[in-house]
Amino acid sequence: MARKVRKITKSIDEHWTSPVSFDSRSFSMLIGGLLDELGYKYETDQGEKMYSKMYHFMPMPFRFAFVHKFRVTEPSKFNLDLYDTQPNHGGKMYYIEIYDIGENNHDTILELLKKVVDKAPRPPWKFTSVQRVQYGALMPEFRKAKKAWQQWGFYTGKIKNIPEKLPENDQKAGVGPEHD
Repeated sequence: MARKVRKITKSIDEHWTSPVSFDSRSFSMLIGGLLDELGYKYETDQGEKMYSKMYHFMPMPFRFAFVHKFRVTEPSKFNLDLYDTQPNHGGKMYYIEIYDIGENNHDTILELLKKVVDKAPRPPWKFTSVQRVQYGALMPEFRKAKKAWQQWGFYTGKIKNIPEKLPENDQKAGVGPEHD
């Protein structure tokens, strides 16, 4: 099932983080299998990451999450972390972080992310209704996930980007940013 990927409209920072709809353990198995399938050389490691937790509207620091780490060395170098947090009492929120993003490894990371989107049972930015209820339906992480994947050029649905250039007939018809 191939998903649409558009040209990237925003620049990606050296560090990219996105909430995802899969737990870190199953997501790490998927990532490891895809890295093997693509022929990338990598090392795995495990560790902990510190984060804060909300408790009755007050942030409580010094919580730790178990992290699955991937250190990709070939065809280009970058680091990928997967971890679960429990930001509130309702449920866990899952994250992917990619470090050391640059021009030399941008295409390699994009190739991996395209495979992730194709092989996953649902897009990583698409949370189930049960997950939305557990986390709190109005949590900003759901929108952050869509925006983060849009930075790589993936079409995520309802959040719309203004196209770089409209077709000539639309500009003449008074549609577009220059006519607002």
